[in-house]
Amino acid sequence: MRTNRRFSGISLLASLVAGVLLLTALGSTANAQRRVDDSDVFKGQRQVRQPVGPTEPGTQITATGQKGIGTSRALPGSNAPGIVRSDVVTPMTLLASPVSNCTLNPGPQPGSGFICNIYETDAAGNPSQIGNVINLPNPVIGGLLVLKKDPAIPDNDVTNWTNVLKFGDGTNSTTSIMQLFSKGCNTGNPNATTCFPPYNPGVSAFITQANPGPTIFASSPNTYNIFSGDDNASARAWTLAGSTGQHDEDSAGIVRYNSFGVNIANGQTGSLHMRYNLTAVEGLARLCPATLSTIRTRFRNSDNGGNTARLTYEIHTSSIAAGGNTILYTFDSNGRGGGQAFKTATELAPIDFNFNTNMYWIEATIFRSVAAEFSDLGSIQIWESDGTPCP
Repeated sequence: MRTNRRFSGISLLASLVAGVLLLTALGSTANAQRRVDDSDVFKGQRQVRQPVGPTEPGTQITATGQKGIGTSRALPGSNAPGIVRSDVVTPMTLLASPVSNCTLNPGPQPGSGFICNIYETDAAGNPSQIGNVINLPNPVIGGLLVLKKDPAIPDNDVTNWTNVLKFGDGTNSTTSIMQLFSKGCNTGNPNATTCFPPYNPGVSAFITQANPGPTIFASSPNTYNIFSGDDNASARAWTLAGSTGQHDEDSAGIVRYNSFGVNIANGQTGSLHMRYNLTAVEGLARLCPATLSTIRTRFRNSDNGGNTARLTYEIHTSSIAAGGNTILYTFDSNGRGGGQAFKTATELAPIDFNFNTNMYWIEATIFRSVAAEFSDLGSIQIWESDGTPCP
């Protein structure tokens, strides 16, 4: 098990900086090193975890004590009438990649239940706030499982819903399919709930989203592990302002640092290249391991097709021992709705930041071929949002 990975990353960064300064003092003829200032190195902070309600991460959620779930009717996702039931549940096994999956429990006879790992992805594992339809191993009772952010807010306040797991058509009819809908609904607006079904307490169960996840819903004899990134940033998330990065030498003539953002200077066109170092703040490396990280980008791009203006960036990693250059995540402004105003995009990616063994950085490209177009990088915020808390 990894220990103190947050702070080992900081120690490594400090050693690298010291090495650069030493080479400079000795008159090294190596390639010029990029500037590193005090804003690039973050002080290690004590980990603080806040409770998120009556359900702690890893605690099974059952009919007892949950609003909207009573003993007078079957839970959504429980076995349909006539199916042999069993209370045997095997330990949860996390998938290596975030593709929703269901597997049968081992049992003495068919119908002993199944376990599903459910992610905010499509069938190919790409981040999506409208999940693919998932086939279930056995028929179940239909209905809605609603995850709430704040347990104290009334169930009918849809703005407090974070996810809805819809079984079948959302009624209590027997079904063999389910689908996850998440706040944002692939609109680019992290608060959009347009894909959620209407409030219907007669067919719904309401539970509190675990943070960090997964949120575990036990509907005997089945178990549903819902890996849903928290849309609210960790108090110690890694955050950058676009204006704090370092531009490449070939971009010096066109770069413009404007308040919190960076863009191409007035009247200029071309491609502007920026680089940002990721450091081991607690929110970025709080899970051991993480199954999902949340990435929130504040940007502006006036050409939705990307022909005359476009913003892209990638999160890179390299092994400290073996080197290499691997891209973990790519952001592209294309198809996110053009316009002259800044907007925010929130996505999930299967990234587990491990500063014991790896280093991480961001490379961004801001492009425009027409001087009247807008293309700006405002800010990026990243935090690990699902996985196992570090010891």
